[in-house]
Amino acid sequence: MKKSSLIIILFLVILTNSFSQQQKAKKQEVDYVNPLIGTAATGFTKGLDGGGTMPAVGTPFAMTNFVAQTGESKMSRMNYFYEDSSIIGFLASHQPTVWMGDYGYVSVMPQTGALKVLPAERALKFSHTNEVSTPYYYSVVLDAVNNQHIKAEIAAASRCAILQFSFPASPDAHIIVQGINLNPAMKDWANDYDDRIKKLKGYVKINQAKNEITGYNPDRMSAQIGPDLPNFKGYFVIQFSRPFTSFGTWDGDKVTVSSVEQYGTRMGAYISFNTHKMK
Repeated sequence: MKKSSLIIILFLVILTNSFSQQQKAKKQEVDYVNPLIGTAATGFTKGLDGGGTMPAVGTPFAMTNFVAQTGESKMSRMNYFYEDSSIIGFLASHQPTVWMGDYGYVSVMPQTGALKVLPAERALKFSHTNEVSTPYYYSVVLDAVNNQHIKAEIAAASRCAILQFSFPASPDAHIIVQGINLNPAMKDWANDYDDRIKKLKGYVKINQAKNEITGYNPDRMSAQIGPDLPNFKGYFVIQFSRPFTSFGTWDGDKVTVSSVEQYGTRMGAYISFNTHKMK
């Protein structure tokens, strides 16, 4: 069944970008790279950690990497584990290594059916058999409600990306944006959230006339082991290729319909629209 497609342009710095396409011609050196190598959390023997890498899409030495997120990021874990079977978002990440954590991040997640905003609730199952990972292109098929599917695709430059989501016909299609994720339930030996929750608040703003969501994220996961940076913020601009019929913001498990601005420590925005079978 053909599907409606929504294209999202995600800027971490405001630059234009053209959609990278898979090469159908003769293979180049980059086509032999497998970004999934090293993404397993477990090593070859019991008690040995995995490689600590992520299947990022982007150019060499990119300022921002774009990646499917299978778990909530924190210090001591990467945003993608090969062993995971569900995806909670598609992340604009600056995480350089497993022990340092992410900073200035933002994620988007497609969804159909009842609106679910928190990571564990919005997660959708996937299979590696329906996943394509290269340095310049990523795609995966997500299991949506009613035995339907959403196809997600990413292509990226060094600071921005184009994400395309192909939806089934649905009266309730959504894009969930998470601007910051300070989750105290993830506190452990390597992660302390108390000070960051007191000091930091992210921000999102919806502009329906421009089909756009903007905001910033001041979070640095490694802030607990470094000095304060009071002026640090990761700014983002998200532009949509089609208008949305309804929208709102959320903070924790509280959703505010038609709200256009939100501050908080675990919050974001959403847009909703109808999708139809393409002729």
